[in-house]
Amino acid sequence: MGTSPPNFSQIGKFMGTSSDRQFCQFSKQETTNVQFRVLGSRNLWSKCNCIDRLVRFKQFCKPTFLYDTRISKCYKMSGRKMYSHCPPMDRPTLADDPKNVGHGTPFISSKPIKVYFKDFQQVIYPRALEKPKVGNVSMEIGWYERLRSQKGWSHRACLQSTKSIASTTMKTYSCYVNKLKGYCESVNVCFPPSTSGDIADFMCCIADSANSAGTIKVCYFAIKKYYSVNALDSCIFDKDLDDLISGLVKSSDLSPIKRSKAMPIEPFIKLICIWGDNSKLQLSTLRNKTLLLLALSLMLRPSDVAPHAKVYIPQSDTFRPQTFSTDYLTFNEDGSVNVTVFAVKNDVGRKGFNVLLPKHEDPLLDPVSCLKLYIEKSDMYRGDNRAVFLSTKSPYKAMDSSQISQVLNDIIAQAGLCRKTFSARFFRCTGATRAIEKGIHPDIVRVQGRWKTNSAFYDHYVHSRTPEAFTLAVLGQI
Repeated sequence: MGTSPPNFSQIGKFMGTSSDRQFCQFSKQETTNVQFRVLGSRNLWSKCNCIDRLVRFKQFCKPTFLYDTRISKCYKMSGRKMYSHCPPMDRPTLADDPKNVGHGTPFISSKPIKVYFKDFQQVIYPRALEKPKVGNVSMEIGWYERLRSQKGWSHRACLQSTKSIASTTMKTYSCYVNKLKGYCESVNVCFPPSTSGDIADFMCCIADSANSAGTIKVCYFAIKKYYSVNALDSCIFDKDLDDLISGLVKSSDLSPIKRSKAMPIEPFIKLICIWGDNSKLQLSTLRNKTLLLLALSLMLRPSDVAPHAKVYIPQSDTFRPQTFSTDYLTFNEDGSVNVTVFAVKNDVGRKGFNVLLPKHEDPLLDPVSCLKLYIEKSDMYRGDNRAVFLSTKSPYKAMDSSQISQVLNDIIAQAGLCRKTFSARFFRCTGATRAIEKGIHPDIVRVQGRWKTNSAFYDHYVHSRTPEAFTLAVLGQI
């Protein structure tokens, strides 16, 4: 047909309602009855949870309807927001019969419409699961679907089971699984491999490009977890693979782990003195000073005051971020404050860590009074979640860990320290090292910094300085 199709608004009356759309065939002689019926967006997607969308997608929407007419061109469904969660469905293009142009009668063909199906790879995932990139493997979704289909678990049970692994760890695991998939494609091996030899060759390739033993171990554990959660063949649990990993760690060209450096504390003290009295500071500067003092005195990670943990909301089938709220702070009459650090990296059992932060005799360096004043001044912007640290722009949401990291990085630059050498994660070891150097018992520092084991505390975070007289004391004098 040489004519352009009319506007869809002109043919809406022939398409039926959006809740039960009817596709009709028109000819020059008569208008036939309904050829077939397709569930519209309202019936198909409303009032159903995410897993129901997945099931209904597999039942109704996996095939895309294409119309084999003399007008081969098809227009895809509009990308409006109301269809953002639906798979793309091709619509027929209607043209006016040349003999009836101007009469507004849609014309397709006097021949019956041939409907056939074309598979496409788009999958509708439950809203609470993160969608992987096209062609990538998602460990979380594979885990969810196995529990749902093979064990018959409910949607919620499947969904919250996948949250036993932190979201950041899940992303790391999925990254290594996709590397395995790429390796299999390069050597023409089916994914996932069914023999331990293919996995062994892949781990050798990983070791060739790894800089540390941790990379090899994390990759191996990610592959084992992928096989485990998907109930795949047990070739990954070959004990010989464990020996291979041990051999790769010992014999590969790896670099020793670099420990975080402790930053000098004096530049931050000078910066605090430049800022001056707390009562004269702008709210954003007062917030930044509070974060600086807490990062040093409580040895904070950015995620300690902006947890990565998610809280499941059954009513909406979504997850909301865990919030470090004012309910976690208790100001005492002696000027100290009890801080509850909850749902953080090493709080696996969700018991929380309660630490006591005493006041400082100098008001400029007192983290307790600074924190209390910031909460009072920002209370008018604080919403129902009662988040402690807020962004400075409307709608004043709770800051996430990346925003807090950026604030601390900016403070490092303001203090005159090199940003290429130091970052926000260095505050934790700086506070611990400074406290031990000033004579605080290491066990007290470990509890205050919420380290669970002595090995992690001493091996990675504590940088005690060797006294200058140490060599003289050992070797003596001639």
